[in-house]
Amino acid sequence: MSAYQLKVMLKNSHPPIWRRVIVPDCLTFSQLSVVFNVAMGWEGYHLSDFQFGGWQGLHIIDKDEAFGTANDDFFFRKDFPAQTTYIRDFLGLKQKFTYTYDMGDDWQHQVTVENILTDYPHDYPLVIKYKGDCPPEDCGGIYGFYGMMDDDEPEEDGDEFYPECQPYDLEDVNDFLSFHCVLDPSFTDTRTTRQIYEDIFAGRNGFGAKEPAKTRRRSQPPDQDLAMDDLVAQLKKLLAAPAVKKPAPFKPLKELYQNLTKADLLDLGQAKGIPLKSANAKKQLIQTLWETTASPEVIQSYLYLLDDQETTRLKAIANGKKPPRQSGDIFPILQDADYVFFDTGNHQSFFLAAEVIDTFRQCSQDPGFDETRRRRLWIYKCLRAANILYGITPIPILQQLVQLDDRFSPDGETALLRETDAIPPDMRSWRLEDGALISVRVPDKDALLAIQGDKPFYIPTPAEIEQEPEHFLLDTPQAKKTRTYLKKSVSYSRLPVDDLMLRLVVLIVLNTPFPKLLEFLFKEQNIRFTRRQLSHFVNLLQDLCHHTRCIIHRGHTPEELGDSSGQQEESLQKIDLFTLDFPEKD
Repeated sequence: MSAYQLKVMLKNSHPPIWRRVIVPDCLTFSQLSVVFNVAMGWEGYHLSDFQFGGWQGLHIIDKDEAFGTANDDFFFRKDFPAQTTYIRDFLGLKQKFTYTYDMGDDWQHQVTVENILTDYPHDYPLVIKYKGDCPPEDCGGIYGFYGMMDDDEPEEDGDEFYPECQPYDLEDVNDFLSFHCVLDPSFTDTRTTRQIYEDIFAGRNGFGAKEPAKTRRRSQPPDQDLAMDDLVAQLKKLLAAPAVKKPAPFKPLKELYQNLTKADLLDLGQAKGIPLKSANAKKQLIQTLWETTASPEVIQSYLYLLDDQETTRLKAIANGKKPPRQSGDIFPILQDADYVFFDTGNHQSFFLAAEVIDTFRQCSQDPGFDETRRRRLWIYKCLRAANILYGITPIPILQQLVQLDDRFSPDGETALLRETDAIPPDMRSWRLEDGALISVRVPDKDALLAIQGDKPFYIPTPAEIEQEPEHFLLDTPQAKKTRTYLKKSVSYSRLPVDDLMLRLVVLIVLNTPFPKLLEFLFKEQNIRFTRRQLSHFVNLLQDLCHHTRCIIHRGHTPEELGDSSGQQEESLQKIDLFTLDFPEKD
């Protein structure tokens, strides 16, 4: 198999941090992104792209994350979709290009094609040499990382903070690559980087291999730069070193609470509705928290909100399998419930509360566990969708949503309220009042009811309910056009564009006046436009407002109710856009 030998070096790292990687030439750039992330030590939950020749050259990025389209004159460059573009079409000997991971922290890597191999014996990538550990993610990029290392200011609790790199384990990295990144040349892979990760952590081989990679015997090719004496010396060192037992992926909750500050414990108690006194000692706060949060009944109430994937992964850990590498994406409910804790010494590892594992082992033996879990989760999703669409949801309307899936329809309103009341308090975003569920985002129930009048309730599809409640609002053509324009035209934002769009749509859902939307964009987020761009963007934003479902229309769009010249446009008429005080692009 033909392959490339690449040197991937983190730009501006001193001493240099780099990896020498061999990759088969039939990879797509989406697959190459996964390989680079694993090889470097990145966890892979941020966006990435490839640049050939700078911003005016070639730009390769996953299609659903693309900043523009092919032949985009705005940046005088050509964009290519990473999931269908093969590296063999672009790479040549001694060629250099840039791989960027995390558009916020801007971790830039210089990649050099060192050699082209014609008889590479493996059908998966390998790291053959490395130098330096990977910096921690979300620390502000390379300069933020070094700045944090130089900062010796103690925190309020008296502990000094020093960022720690993720210890690099070459064997572990290559085991991951040889198991999850095996190639099948007959398999045409058109998945984005994110989709590949989803398949990997769902237990499927990431690059579409038909034969399970773990049945293969891997032989690592020797590094041409490594002398035999060095190999023998390293082997002797490994044989002489005592075996290091990796920590179990779970610890008692009390022990995990010990790593929290007193302020963290008080915040946790407030979020869970547990009365704690700030005057009490830390030991007493931990005991009070533990008595409630470690209760099997309380833990079970969270376990009933797990989806099928999270349940499968938890079952694997409970059965002694190696924990997954990314806890934030694959244990969202347990992390929201504060039963997942990251290891302060290793940013890639985490611990689950041992009490959660024990409770799960017991309740998962109940034949009715999965049925109850799926019913409770469906009701929970209906509640979240109702909150974002209506603000105020009468129980009969909620029951109508639940009955969209006739497998989980509770027997009457009493049973529905009982199921609703069983959801943990810190997972609720509503209160029950006068026979209706009222979103915590609604400060004045009577004022909202007066605006809503007798408008009908929009009934979402089951597919919309299955999504995160705000995210299906971003699937409209208007939202996609606005998002694309922001990605092409915004010169600076405090938020990634995807997060910015989500916040913007939520503000529209809550009927935020148009001038306030502009104030949010221009002043809070410091977005900069030329005046010509501003005029076009305002039209896009106005169109987005008219086609976004909002609570004053009980989930309908203004256009659906024939209100396309409604409150947002009236607000727009009150301001003069070209005398508006906004940060203008240089």
